[in-house]
Amino acid sequence: DYIATTSTIGFGAGRLFGNWGSLEFGISAGSIDTEPVIGDLSVNKSDVNNGAWFVQFSYDQLDSLNFPKNGTLFNTSWRSDREWLGSDVEQDTLNVSLLRAATWGSNTWIAWTGLGGVVNSEIATQSGYAIGGFFSLSGFENFELVGRYAGVLRLIYFREIGGSQSALKIPFYIGGSVEAGNVWNDRNDIRFDSLLAAGSFLVAFDTPVGPLYLSKGIGQGGRSKTYLFLGRSFTFF
Repeated sequence: DYIATTSTIGFGAGRLFGNWGSLEFGISAGSIDTEPVIGDLSVNKSDVNNGAWFVQFSYDQLDSLNFPKNGTLFNTSWRSDREWLGSDVEQDTLNVSLLRAATWGSNTWIAWTGLGGVVNSEIATQSGYAIGGFFSLSGFENFELVGRYAGVLRLIYFREIGGSQSALKIPFYIGGSVEAGNVWNDRNDIRFDSLLAAGSFLVAFDTPVGPLYLSKGIGQGGRSKTYLFLGRSFTFF
């Protein structure tokens, strides 16, 4: 096991398009420092410096970021690490995320996918992607799976049980998810038959300080994990 410490500073500028989208350009620089804490402690510390320019486009027509019932959220970004910006390696990273929510009565279905890859460099694993955890292969440990490419597919269901007129005075939901995804270090290994399966059962509350989830996650291979999660869950990869 390692402790990884990440430090980043960035500057950006962009443009808003009405109430539906934004386009941003910027630069960032930082470092990732790793240190072994369990296992072979004789392994040296590792320091990775990065510096990049980036561009990001977002389209957002969700009616809520906490518990969306209708609308679409789309994000895509391109990051280009370059030595002249302080990076140890030169590489390009592409991320794409798409979410669609629809509601019938008290029942909401959310289809959500995230894809990403380091497209032109053989890199160390700490420069790639880490998935695992709530709605990101629930049942697996947080950030358990690491690779140069990553993809997660999700279908999430919510049913609203109560609202502001209920005994709890706040909206709450029951639901669950089915998920599939994996990470890969070689582009040729990316296949549907290599996807790992996971899912969850949950109770959620729309509290004044943000959405609160109590969830039981299950994953392929008999994995199981319980989550108490406070915060927005639809804003990450």
